[in-house]
Amino acid sequence: MTTKKPPSVFVDSEVSTQILGVINEARQYVVIVSPYLRMWGHARRAVEQALRRGVRVSMYLRDDQDKPPLDQIQWLVSNGVSVFAVQGLHAKVYMNEQTVLLSSMNFTESSALNSLEIAYLVRDSEHAQRIREYVASDITTQAVQIPNISDSPPGSQRAQPASRTPGTLGQDSASAAEGTSTLNR
Repeated sequence: MTTKKPPSVFVDSEVSTQILGVINEARQYVVIVSPYLRMWGHARRAVEQALRRGVRVSMYLRDDQDKPPLDQIQWLVSNGVSVFAVQGLHAKVYMNEQTVLLSSMNFTESSALNSLEIAYLVRDSEHAQRIREYVASDITTQAVQIPNISDSPPGSQRAQPASRTPGTLGQDSASAAEGTSTLNR
C-alpha cells in the first residue's frame, strides 16, 4: 500500500494560507523575504501574535520601491521587527526554524487576493539548508537595516547598515558571537 505524501506545491489562495502558517508556527524566528509589503489583516495579526510569543521577526524588502508603505514599515520597526532594505531583491522566501517556503507571492494583500500564485514547501533538508544559507549569506550581506524613524533625530532617517554580522540571520548578538546560527538547525 502506498502512503500519500503531504502536498508540497500550493497554488493561488493556498499560498497565503501557507505563508501565514510559517509565521503562526514559528517558535524562535521567522524570516520574510519579499520585495514588496502591503500587509493585509490576517498577515498583520500573524506578525503581532508571533511577536507576543517572543518570536524574532526579520523582514527583507526591496529598497527601490516607488511608494514604500512607510506606515507599515514604521509599525513593524516600532514593534520590534528587524526590517532591512535589499538592492535588487526579487526573491520570495518565508521561513521559520522548521519550515522553508519558496513562493511567487509578495507579502501584499493584492497578491493574496488577486494574483495567480504558486509556492513550494521545501521538504528535503539539504535543499532547505541551501536556501537558508542563501538567505543568510547572499541576502543579509546586502541588507541595510531600516531604523525606527520615530526615534531618529530630524534629518537622520537614512537607513543604517545592518547591525548583525553577515550570515547571522536568525541570531541574537550572543549566538552570533558564538557562531551558532538558528538558520542552520
